[in-house]
Amino acid sequence: MPETIPLVSGLVELLLSFVLGILVAFGAFRLFARLTKDMDEVDEIRKNNVAVAVVLVSMVVSTGLVARAAIYPVIGALQTVLLEEPGLRAVAAVAARGLVYVLLSFAGAVGAIATGTTIFLRLTRDVDELAELRRNNVAVAIVLAGFILVMGLFLARGVESLLTALMPDPAFGRIEVHGLGR
Repeated sequence: MPETIPLVSGLVELLLSFVLGILVAFGAFRLFARLTKDMDEVDEIRKNNVAVAVVLVSMVVSTGLVARAAIYPVIGALQTVLLEEPGLRAVAAVAARGLVYVLLSFAGAVGAIATGTTIFLRLTRDVDELAELRRNNVAVAIVLAGFILVMGLFLARGVESLLTALMPDPAFGRIEVHGLGR
């Protein structure tokens, strides 16, 4: 079994990455649509509105950073469980728990990015960012995108720390070192 651990781990990580990649792209798009209820993002992009596209990309990248950070503690816990060779049931339990944590982390990150962006939009009263985006103001889009990316960078580290704390650590037996003379 130990020789198959890298393969199984790699396949699980690939599958998680694939699913999360789709969820991140779609979730980020929905997040932006929710923040801009009176704007049709697809129509704006069809009109070659670069400002809208820049902010949309920042949402995708930011949520991607958070989702990526959420995968690592789960993969680490799965690798540890696989090393202990406890059987399919234990591996499935850790995988299910990890998937729930990753999805909750993603949902929390999307909510936090949405909330942070809403707060940012309210704090900058002298600029109506959404109106400027509709006017294809790329400078405003870059500032807003920068804020969104910073949110993603900070949230990613927090999510990784939280999941590392939540994922089960294995109970290792006593470790003995032989061959060390006294």
